[in-house]
Amino acid sequence: MFIEPVVRELIGSCTPLYLCDKPAPGTGASLIADLLATIATGGRPFLMAPCEDEDEWRKRITSTLLDGPAVVVIDNLRRRLDSAALSAALTTQVWSDRILGQSRVASLPVTCTWLATANNAQVIHGPQLPP
Repeated sequence: MFIEPVVRELIGSCTPLYLCDKPAPGTGASLIADLLATIATGGRPFLMAPCEDEDEWRKRITSTLLDGPAVVVIDNLRRRLDSAALSAALTTQVWSDRILGQSRVASLPVTCTWLATANNAQVIHGPQLPP
């Protein structure tokens, strides 16, 4: 996770979403995110609150990628992270979406490192594929 932002341009494909899980609020996840962004850029990470609505996920991803941040943190997950838009952004090299308030479509490179923070996260694995 700490190496990725430094070598991200050398990676010719998609990268994972990292999860920073902690036992209680105030135990260091934001500090880890700040450290990650400081190593990569000398600045703070781009913080994004989780969304309830799929359309809102799409809009936030587009507006975030328009700014071109090196590190994006989905901060303080409190419920299941289940978004088709986020899944698409994590599994593509170029994100395309209509710019809000315009009839123009933007194609944006996905070159950021994605990190989510949560307290006592439960990771649910999908069904196993048959051998």
